[in-house]
Amino acid sequence: MNSVQMKVAESIAALGPQVHDKIVGVMVDREAERRSSAMVRVIDKLEGFEKDLLKLKPDGATYDEKGGKITEYYSKQRTDERKKLGDKIAKWTAGINKALESNDYQKVYEFASGNEKPDRDEDSGEDAKATT
Repeated sequence: MNSVQMKVAESIAALGPQVHDKIVGVMVDREAERRSSAMVRVIDKLEGFEKDLLKLKPDGATYDEKGGKITEYYSKQRTDERKKLGDKIAKWTAGINKALESNDYQKVYEFASGNEKPDRDEDSGEDAKATT
């Protein structure tokens, strides 16, 4: 075996730590991509919810004699829509914050995949939708 072949063989034999580091780097990069992709999808959807909320205009208003608006009011249906959207925005924002603050991406993955679990009534353990 010539000196070049011996050098190559020695380098290959010493590759263990390099291979280990490279595998770790690839796996970390994959997870970072997975998390950032999910987060971007959720933020995009959240922005859509916020725009939808702004589109829900009052059903009517009252005015003073000078034409200034005194109050606005919403129908029961529109109020329910606003509440539902507001609750969803709060829930998704909390999921994003939890991911960023405590590194728990479970809710972000659920939201991003469209497999959002129904709200749970914390006292009874039943679905909140089933009790309303």
